[in-house]
Amino acid sequence: MNSLSGRSAVSLIALATAACAQPSLFAGQDTAAADTLLITNVNVIPMTSDTVLENQSVLIENGRIMQVGPEGSIPVPAGRQVIDGHDGYLIPGLADMHVHLGLKLPQDGLANRAEMERDLSLYLPYGVTMVRQMRGDETALELREAIAAGELPGPRLIVASPSLNASLPDSFGPHVTTPEEAVTVVHALAETGYDLVKVHQDLPDEAFNAVIDTAHMLGLPVAGHTQGTLADTLRYDSIEHSEEVSHLFEEGADFSQSPELLMMMKDGGVTVTPTLIVFETIHKYLTDEALDALLASDDARFASTYWRDVMSPETNFFRLSMGPDYAVNEPYFRSESERLQDLTFRLNDAGIPLMLGTDAVGLVAPGVSVHQELELLVQAGLSPFEALHTATVVPSEWLEESDSRGQIAVGMEADFVLLDGNPLADISATRKVAGVVTGGTWYSHDALQAMLPK
Repeated sequence: MNSLSGRSAVSLIALATAACAQPSLFAGQDTAAADTLLITNVNVIPMTSDTVLENQSVLIENGRIMQVGPEGSIPVPAGRQVIDGHDGYLIPGLADMHVHLGLKLPQDGLANRAEMERDLSLYLPYGVTMVRQMRGDETALELREAIAAGELPGPRLIVASPSLNASLPDSFGPHVTTPEEAVTVVHALAETGYDLVKVHQDLPDEAFNAVIDTAHMLGLPVAGHTQGTLADTLRYDSIEHSEEVSHLFEEGADFSQSPELLMMMKDGGVTVTPTLIVFETIHKYLTDEALDALLASDDARFASTYWRDVMSPETNFFRLSMGPDYAVNEPYFRSESERLQDLTFRLNDAGIPLMLGTDAVGLVAPGVSVHQELELLVQAGLSPFEALHTATVVPSEWLEESDSRGQIAVGMEADFVLLDGNPLADISATRKVAGVVTGGTWYSHDALQAMLPK
């Protein structure tokens, strides 16, 4: 029999990663400049508190929210585009803070621009207006600028550096083993224009601390996987993956019995990006019935042809990695997924900020996986408001932009999603995307659906 330890399972994941179509009730043209918009007859979920402002109008000028008030209280200026909300719900734009655009297995090479653009096209239709690319390159930086300039429709793109590491293949990113290398590499990354520094694996302590010190001196946050010591790990600005956080506890630990560690994490100010959906999917790869259902599911329909081939029954990456007795590992991965959900609940309960991310590889498709992750967070024990908080308020706070993003209020940038249902009553309502405003443009349901790959 071939069983896996927790660390071996995470190693497999690390290697693997080395808005449903619905008729719209909403009127208005397919696209319009956001400086011409008045949205009427809409319920606003401002994310300032767990509440709904019913029957509101929202006035947008020059890409910013100028007024939010009861229906009929805002005059309609001549020539302004009016969107009738038909009693829908307005939420801030959603963020996926851990993505890998066009990612392939290391042996299959790097993503090209067409593959990355294909993944990017899946986000706005599902109400995702910002993504954080977690292993960037020059192509990702070019795409960031094209989106910002309005040359390419898509979510705002935050680009991490290539993955700093000690011994991985060169395709992952620069090797950093000394403080001197750390200083040189981080300065080069900052000059290239990356938005943050990514660390993939354990670095020597002195090198890791030099990465943190240099990046922070240059105004760049640092995100990555757990390091060799707790003190080092807590210097991150965001720790990626709940399974990485679990390494800070003793193997098999009951997370509720470690209040001191949780308090240290809270006091350290670190944010955690759980990425529950990618781990939750692994056990489904390990039985024929579950894999067939996953391949046929609506949530996996926009997984790329590449990943559908890699994860098919005959060539499934996880099955091949585990050997002929792969099925024996299914109960472990199912129970470990539940355990990581419990850890995520404990982190949230302890007041440690959680930031939504998906990893979006394998049969975890870009875009729709944000809604799967929100649903898993609620399944883990978060309230719908708390789950939405991870995809709206926390990303803006992490980027130090909470004065302009992440909420619906006067002065905020016009970056939000119109829904056909109330996500505070049922988190799955976030799937019912009827329109999006982002980057100075209104996109109707029909315009969003037209972006999806054919």
